[in-house]
Amino acid sequence: MLDSIPGPSARERLQARLAEASDRYASLRKVSKLFRTSLVETAALHDVTLDIRRGEFLAVMGPSGCGKSTLLNIVALLDPPTSGAYLLDGTDVTRLDELRLGDIRKSTVGFVFQSFNLIDTLTVYQNVELPLLYRSVPRAERCARVRQALTRVNLEARMEHFPNQLSGGQQQRTAVARAIVGNPKLIVADEPTGNLDTRNGEEVMAILQDLHAAGSTLLMVTHSAAHAARAERVLHMLDGRIVREESPAAR
Repeated sequence: MLDSIPGPSARERLQARLAEASDRYASLRKVSKLFRTSLVETAALHDVTLDIRRGEFLAVMGPSGCGKSTLLNIVALLDPPTSGAYLLDGTDVTRLDELRLGDIRKSTVGFVFQSFNLIDTLTVYQNVELPLLYRSVPRAERCARVRQALTRVNLEARMEHFPNQLSGGQQQRTAVARAIVGNPKLIVADEPTGNLDTRNGEEVMAILQDLHAAGSTLLMVTHSAAHAARAERVLHMLDGRIVREESPAAR
């Protein structure tokens, strides 16, 4: 009886493949990364194949040295792969020169780091404004965007403060505002709560979840199983390979 039920037509299969392809925002195919010195060669990634869907919240976990940050740096265009292919939003970025990669980074990617990476001599406002200066955004538009980003992370009252006048949680929220001020399509967060206490870590995670709900594609490296569980999908890495994948929401 089941044999008489027709399967999908060739046209339907083609439409399904096209829809799947359009849903992929970042695609890595057999990507490896080697770090070489005059004395030793270290393999950080081994033939990693991965698709990140448009608008997805993806977390990566694993022990120190397993390749998590190397994977994040390649996806964020901070580091090129040694071999393999990487397509970002339909563009093969594997062979692009540094000038072109820099242009794509500035217009596409927002960064949140564990150590905040704020400039001590600049105010909160000036730190958040910095990516827009690199992009030559007009002053009036810069002002509107910075204020909007700081309001989004509840720091509009602190915009004239310097980093050393802020708590750790406030510094990380400033870093998040800096990451989102340019309206990036992709936000990469490397241990964004690693230097924070529980309350401040929860505040930062709530902001990241709000960004995802608003449509951002989010890639986060974390050691926290509780924070990884906020993602739609969790990759577990070991020795430069993805060894397991799970969907917390499906539990």
